Amino acid sequence: MAQKSTSGSICMKRTRKKIVNLFWAALFLFVALALLAYAVFSWTSDRTYWEIRDWAAAVLSTVLGIAALAAGLYELVTSVRDAFFPEKSRLAKSIRSQLPYPEEAPPVRELFAMVDKDIQDNGAWFDRVAVGKEWILGDDATYIPRIRAVFGRDEIQRRRVNGRNITSEVVQIYIIDDRKQVQATGLRNPNELKQLLECLRLLAPDALFLPYEKYLDYAAKSRDEWESINREFRIRKARREMDAPAPRAEKEQNMVFTRPDGTDTSHVTEDMVLSTLRDAIRSDDETLFTLAPTVPYESGGRKLSFLQCAVLGVDDPDFDEADLKDEAEIYLIAGVKPEPGCPPETGAVLDCAYDEAERILLNWFHGQAPDISRWLVINIHAWEPPEKRPDPQPPRLALESATGVFQSHESFEREDVELAADGLNDGTYRYVELILPGGYLIFRVEPGDAQDGRSTVTATGDKDGKLRFYELKCSQSQAARQLLDYYDGKFRPAKPEWKDITRKIYKKIGV
Repeated sequence: MAQKSTSGSICMKRTRKKIVNLFWAALFLFVALALLAYAVFSWTSDRTYWEIRDWAAAVLSTVLGIAALAAGLYELVTSVRDAFFPEKSRLAKSIRSQLPYPEEAPPVRELFAMVDKDIQDNGAWFDRVAVGKEWILGDDATYIPRIRAVFGRDEIQRRRVNGRNITSEVVQIYIIDDRKQVQATGLRNPNELKQLLECLRLLAPDALFLPYEKYLDYAAKSRDEWESINREFRIRKARREMDAPAPRAEKEQNMVFTRPDGTDTSHVTEDMVLSTLRDAIRSDDETLFTLAPTVPYESGGRKLSFLQCAVLGVDDPDFDEADLKDEAEIYLIAGVKPEPGCPPETGAVLDCAYDEAERILLNWFHGQAPDISRWLVINIHAWEPPEKRPDPQPPRLALESATGVFQSHESFEREDVELAADGLNDGTYRYVELILPGGYLIFRVEPGDAQDGRSTVTATGDKDGKLRFYELKCSQSQAARQLLDYYDGKFRPAKPEWKDITRKIYKKIGV
């Protein structure tokens, strides 16, 4: 989730945190000492006959020892340099490299202050990456107008160690600027990567956004090839700017704004719309307000006569603005103009996040209709905002082995779910939890106890637009079959095997 940045020198804090890398330096140096000590012992030992494995051990320990020594010295030097000499740090160098004349860059405090101010005034955080109006701050800094290509990486890597399958997720973003300099930053949450890429698409609309598989190809391009990419970028930018409508000195008032209290006004301003949306997320009651143009807007061959916003807010004094934006439920309803003399029956609804709702409302205010081709078609009179549900969770596949080893994955495929089901069948896993994208559909298998050896399966289902909770007592093999059916969308909680425990769950969590 994007969050506003906090005060203080973010750049200085980031460089000084590099001191923690002294731990890795010490670890590498310790390993190097052990390996080189073994190598010295191997080469100086009095042996009349050397076997191939003796030669291999001596050579391998020497090579690995030198590599570990180099890595340790590198971590030692860079961590001390970044923490105590910020003007020589990697971050300072990356900022200087983005300036028109790097050799004429100001002192490091002014250099950092330039990025800090942008992040503090305009920035939003996506995991470890901050995005401002002009700068992106990750492990390095990139000036947004210089961005030429962006690559998002979200991969599950599988390897076999000591007879066991080990999986790990790699989440990174790679940015290449006009001088072919690369900024690479690792993230922890793949959902944050998706939001970060969407944000960058808005800020750098003329840059290339490509899959990670093409990164090495672009990083290896020659100077002439990269100049060609810069030329194509300038052409795209010029065309976009030529196609953009010329700003009007004064906006014509052709909009009627219906406030949440039901009163109308034709004197509408941007601030009026935005402040109404901001106030709505702080109210625990349902809030409705509408923008209706005097002349319907065209969208995909249809005429839209109004745009209504329905907000289910959160009245919690402990929540800051970022929490309120994240927790509020916001629905946009576009009304399709009916035939003459008929009431508006058909519309389209979109369940959206705060930032998306704000963008669509502002575009509507300025005369631009949204593309409703992927919105849900509804009957205007029959539709009501759905009841609030418990807080959604990110997709996850959590496993606990019979020996108590726990692992959790936020990115998985059916093959991973099949392995979990096989583990339930053969007793490898005693606990499995599957959360599908959206965060509401959850399937959990818990082991039995001494009195009842059967597993307890808890699952959620969507019945008539309402979230229901079900429970089943069964064997591990039955639970494995139900797990695959649940992932495939074949979940059918038939009675009397499945108990409906919705009321008990909602009472427990206070909904």
